[in-house]
Amino acid sequence: MLEQMSDRRWPSRALSLAVTAVLLAPLAAVAADSTTADAKTLGKIRVDGATEVTTENNGSYAATAVTLAKGGQELREIPQSVSVITRQRLDDQNINSLPEALKNTTGVTVQRGDGSGFFNSSYARGYTTDSFQLDGLNVRSESIVADLDLAIYDRVEVMRGAAGLFKGTGEPGLTVNLARKRALETAHFNSLLSGGSWDSYRGELDVTGALNDAGTVRARGVAVYEDRDSYLDHSPADKQVIYGTLETDLTESTTLSVGGTYQEVDAVFNQGLPAYADGRLLDVARSTALVSDWNVQDMENMDLFAELEQRLDNGGQFKVAVRRQNRDMFYQGMRGAGAVAANGDVRLQYLRLDFEQESTGADVFLSTPFEWLGRGHVVTVGADYSKLDKSEDRTPDSTVATTNVFNHNFQLVEPQWVDTTATDEVLKAEEYGFYGQLRLSATDSLTFIAGGRVSWWESTVRNPVTRAVLSDAEAESEFTPYAAVVYDLTDALTLYASYTDIFKPQNQRTALGTQLEPRTGTQYEAGVKGEFLARRLNASAAVFRIEDENRSIADVNNAGFFVPIGEARSQGFETEVSGLITPAWNLTAGYAFTETEFIRGATAIQTGQPLSTLTPKHAFTLWTTYTLPDHWVRGLDVGGGVRTSSGVYSDAGTVRFESGGYSIVSARVGYRITERLNASLNVNNVFDKNYYERVTNATRQNYYGEPMNFTLTLRASF
Repeated sequence: MLEQMSDRRWPSRALSLAVTAVLLAPLAAVAADSTTADAKTLGKIRVDGATEVTTENNGSYAATAVTLAKGGQELREIPQSVSVITRQRLDDQNINSLPEALKNTTGVTVQRGDGSGFFNSSYARGYTTDSFQLDGLNVRSESIVADLDLAIYDRVEVMRGAAGLFKGTGEPGLTVNLARKRALETAHFNSLLSGGSWDSYRGELDVTGALNDAGTVRARGVAVYEDRDSYLDHSPADKQVIYGTLETDLTESTTLSVGGTYQEVDAVFNQGLPAYADGRLLDVARSTALVSDWNVQDMENMDLFAELEQRLDNGGQFKVAVRRQNRDMFYQGMRGAGAVAANGDVRLQYLRLDFEQESTGADVFLSTPFEWLGRGHVVTVGADYSKLDKSEDRTPDSTVATTNVFNHNFQLVEPQWVDTTATDEVLKAEEYGFYGQLRLSATDSLTFIAGGRVSWWESTVRNPVTRAVLSDAEAESEFTPYAAVVYDLTDALTLYASYTDIFKPQNQRTALGTQLEPRTGTQYEAGVKGEFLARRLNASAAVFRIEDENRSIADVNNAGFFVPIGEARSQGFETEVSGLITPAWNLTAGYAFTETEFIRGATAIQTGQPLSTLTPKHAFTLWTTYTLPDHWVRGLDVGGGVRTSSGVYSDAGTVRFESGGYSIVSARVGYRITERLNASLNVNNVFDKNYYERVTNATRQNYYGEPMNFTLTLRASF
């Protein structure tokens, strides 16, 4: 199977390399002729809508607008909690992956799914996410979202809470939108080299510019190579990323953009540590990893897109976008299959899995202002479609093996794998819908927002050999309403309140064979947003409540079936500030208080217990940098931050596995060697805090957090 996967990679790898070569060659030549340009001045960029949203090279942790909704929309106009991790902050904190970015976002919790950190679950307000957005276009994912490298993105936009109007079906936790770097008109050449703890090395190349004198044809190419070991024994990993995009102005107001991304990861399959049956966690070296020399975790991701944007004379926008994403993943290896004995012995399970997923998405919308009763208003209407095809070929092995966690044997014999279809499955899910939103300006200060979405959804799981239906579900003409009010208290402060419904289809069935109705519920949110210091600094505070009903609960009288009696509630408070306090001082800080509860659970014991025990009740993030005055030390900046979480736990029956609260401190020192060359040193977990980042059960997936580590980075820009 390894040989088959290797063969499967070659066409996509060759295509990606060819695209990159075509893009980088002419762009590098253009950049070489532009060395007299100011490295701090970006070329003219085409963005969604009339609102400028790019954060690249703006030097700030504040963003004034996002593209989470349709077109560019200012943060103060959005009546929900939104955080933006700008390009400047990503660079300053040396954040290269989506999980690391979310881990440093207000109110977001990241749960590792593997030792190498390439599979993760993200939670906000007690709920996970089952999809994400790329440039505002929904991408469905029935598996845990894999690591996405951030070198190709301008910013990460995060909306907490339900967002069914434009997102469609899904969990009400958070919506993550990755906004890619766009092709620029002025030529630029950027490169990065870094090295750090555990023999970790990374290189980046980013080239952009116009391909004709008029600047109407622009391109950009990004290439990344990363090779690193790990604090975990026998757990190296490498990653390759290639991104290319071409933009053409068909007319002065019409732009066509096409492009693609290819990412390949070669790592080691590692599902964490087991624990003792009574709930005690292992006290072993943080480098301990129950892996073998034949553990493998290989992943490929190919993403192709096309966008056609028509900018209207009145400031409106018409846009059509399509996207196709293919993900392949293969892993094999050993993992814990039982609790740790008193002497350290633990039983192992051998497992092999081949996973393929194809996601297709399309969206078309029109957003335009209009006048009515002497005032200006905005209407947005559109339709979208998404399709997900997934197959899993699982090969569990019956071999019974045992190792000792205090003296693990890395040379256990690889079994003779025997393919079986007993646990294989093929999933097909389709969704399409129509949406609309009306923003009515009642006065200069008061805006009413009303909208809704009608969705159709269908999902089928089949045995790939017999084609027998293992489960199926559908929902038709489901209406999701949305309403909000926004009031500008002053030129700097805006009050808001919003209401939205929750809609999440369920595949489970009752003992009578009927499909459970979709989960439903509501979210209420009220808050205040502000822009200060000439819009250099953003601040927000919000309270929220989510009521989630009709949840599937295991039928205690009929094993394997469910009843729709579950009800849960999540409520809390969030606040955040980000931006430039002075031209030399950047700051972002956020606090989230989250309280979840089962109003009605499967048993009397579960009722009243937290819905999400892995969501900390208190979470705080802080990161800041300060550039020292030139008369002190020219070109020197210093920074640091802290990430604090209260304790979390996981219950397995009557046994509790608990991780206490922790605070992780990070620091940075940067030096501008020349106007075009910068060096920086980042240190994570400065005080080498020893803690469990995730706890699950006695069998596996308990993970230590990373020990103290450093990265030295050199950046060049021309």
